[in-house]
Amino acid sequence: MVSEPAGYVLNPDLNITTDTDLFEKYWHQAKDLNDASRIEILKKAFSLYRGPLYMSEKSATWLMDESFRLAGIYASVVSELLEALYRTRDYAGVRDYATKAIQMDPMNLQAHYWLTASLAKSRNRGLAKQALAKAKEMLGEEDYADVLYQLENQNIKLG
Repeated sequence: MVSEPAGYVLNPDLNITTDTDLFEKYWHQAKDLNDASRIEILKKAFSLYRGPLYMSEKSATWLMDESFRLAGIYASVVSELLEALYRTRDYAGVRDYATKAIQMDPMNLQAHYWLTASLAKSRNRGLAKQALAKAKEMLGEEDYADVLYQLENQNIKLG
């Protein structure tokens, strides 16, 4: 660590890589890859995220900003990973990662959508209905309506 006028920072002369650096690196790397390579890189990014940064009442504003920024990147990683898995018809992979994403963030509407869609596509209508009912419990009214709209838009019927 070195002291600068704005505060303490990692010494730029040292070659230090943090999990946050790797997380962002993987997310950026995945942008222009084919689905198979993209999925592998996004899985690496997914595995590095462990939830919001711990913040006490005395946390600095930059820490709150950083936590929200990383949570936004994680939401993108989840959405991009689930979409790529779905496109490759890896419905078991979608279920696995969507379930983990929902455990990390129960309000992740994209994870609820992809979970329900993957169950419906793999002909598990009963489980798809259960997943949709769980989404209704966990999500706000507007987000749940968005999940229903996306399912309808993709012609996924559960009735």
